[in-house]
Amino acid sequence: MSLRVSALTISFLIVSLITSPDTYAFSEDNHLCNIDQLIVKDITRSYPELMPLLKSNNSIRYSIDDLQKALVIEGTETSHLKSLFPLFNGASQGEKMLFILGGEESLPPKYDNSFVGYLIYKAIDGSNVKITLRRGTASWDIVSKDKEKGKRVYLSEKCRNN
Repeated sequence: MSLRVSALTISFLIVSLITSPDTYAFSEDNHLCNIDQLIVKDITRSYPELMPLLKSNNSIRYSIDDLQKALVIEGTETSHLKSLFPLFNGASQGEKMLFILGGEESLPPKYDNSFVGYLIYKAIDGSNVKITLRRGTASWDIVSKDKEKGKRVYLSEKCRNN
């Protein structure tokens, strides 16, 4: 148990360092800019179908920090939660973001619920990645993985309030 707690603690510290205040900058007009906002803007250019889903009231955004907090609150790893952690492994530009939606799509025969997930992130090479997930009986299943050419995002770019 202590080995798992230590691994989680180390993971949490690494994530905290990666998502430090350095991911923020001020634009020329003194608006606070967040690199993740710039990344989401570029990703939705590659996948415009995500825009209404991400703005939906049925959409909830999760980060790796949120999943770790859920693990602490639950006190145990559920198979569904455990299946999401590996998706956050690996390098990316900015933070990997998981959006979970309920009731958006009709039910395929394999699934007994209407929960759909989208893990979106910008790969180190600047490409945009979208992984579509469905909540299965014991885990989240990867339905598809798409990669589109995107652009590298830098904090020096001017950002605008949305």
